[in-house]
Amino acid sequence: MDPWLLFRLLLLFILLLMSAFFSAAEVAFFSLSRLQVESLREHGGKAGRVVAALLERPRRLLVTIYTGNELVNVAIAAVSTIVALHFFRQSGVAVAVGASTLVLPRTRLVIQVIAACNGKMRRAKNCNGPAAISA
Repeated sequence: MDPWLLFRLLLLFILLLMSAFFSAAEVAFFSLSRLQVESLREHGGKAGRVVAALLERPRRLLVTIYTGNELVNVAIAAVSTIVALHFFRQSGVAVAVGASTLVLPRTRLVIQVIAACNGKMRRAKNCNGPAAISA
């Protein structure tokens, strides 16, 4: 197997994980109630205070999350097109566009449902590092 192809497949997997992270972070942050945010501020340690601080400017946080997710999704489209061209030659672009159109929205939905069903406060504390750096 071509080492560059293997690298691109690994990169595609990492980019999909990053996209899932941004989707989960959005749900984790914006599904917290005011009472939960206050509880994090008072009892959540440094991570809880960072979450509360980020949610004081929700529009900025949301723009940061969406920008990160869009950049990752553009990279996914580029890498998946290169991989599809390798396997499908001239039809590769059509395959990549079709696959991206079918996979990305459904993946995002599944990740958001999983994040909403699991510990929101814990997940928000885990997501605050990258968001705090870029927000």
